[in-house]
Amino acid sequence: MVVRLYISGPMTGLPDLNFPAFHRAEERLAAGGFEVVNPARMGEVPGWKLRDYLKRDIPELLECDGVATLTDLTLSRGRWAEVTVALAVGMPVRPVEEWLGEEISPDGGNSGVEPQLECVESKRSEQQGG
Repeated sequence: MVVRLYISGPMTGLPDLNFPAFHRAEERLAAGGFEVVNPARMGEVPGWKLRDYLKRDIPELLECDGVATLTDLTLSRGRWAEVTVALAVGMPVRPVEEWLGEEISPDGGNSGVEPQLECVESKRSEQQGG
């Protein structure tokens, strides 16, 4: 069975919406034998806001077996939403390099993803008195 991966990474405010990085990741993952869902291929829609993109993209993510994150750890609301949904349903979230069995540089990888999410959960728990 081929593993289907959704690519997640920052887009908003980056040159060319960071599409070149998404396309490079797609090429590498496909060459590694994965089926890839690349949200950059779904394109930009004039006038759409984050909510519109998430309504379109999250169902695609949920049809995947895992999430491959770009090693650019720029935190974006869209990336945060995608990773949060994936983790909530028990989907593995790993950097592209880890899916490919490659070394990850000390400043890259998943190191910035889960701790930030755990921090959000800690704050929420503190606010609720727990």
